[in-house]
Formats: sequence, structure tokens, C-alpha cells
Amino acid sequence: MNPKKEGALEALHNRHSVPEKFLANLPAFLKSEREHYQLTQKELADWMNLATQSYQAYESGKSIPTLPNFIRLADFFDVSLDEMIGRNSD
Repeated sequence: MNPKKEGALEALHNRHSVPEKFLANLPAFLKSEREHYQLTQKELADWMNLATQSYQAYESGKSIPTLPNFIRLADFFDVSLDEMIGRNSD
């Protein structure tokens, strides 16, 4: 393989090798932002057209939002997906 490609692939692997550490930040972020907007879990779940229990699972870390729901939440809270999971852009 081309050395330049190998270096790029290694850098990509190193940067994204532990996605779980980013997802660990999500429940606290969701709760903090929801409380900042003074919403109940039910109100936010209703806005997202989700069962309240489904949203509660996001905040408790028992479930991870689907990509469309990640995007809806980021749009609602007016943050980037990276910011939502606590990942720096560097």
C-alpha cells in the first residue's frame, strides 16, 4: 500500500478508535440541555415524536439515538454533532 495512504488510514484509526468514550458524554449533555430549556423528558420526547421511555433511555445511557434523532437533537439544541458528544474538532 502507498505509504501516504497507510499514514492517513492510521491517523483515521487513531482518531476514531474509541467512539464509546464520546458516547459516554451524551446522556449528561442531553439532560443538561433539556433542563437549560426547561423541558420535561416527555415534552422533548413528544417534540421528537418518540415514546417518553425512548427518550429516557437516551438520557440514562441505555440507548443511543439513531442518526436522524442525533441530528434532530443537535438542531433543536443548536449545536454540532461533535459538540453534542463532547468531541473536539481537532
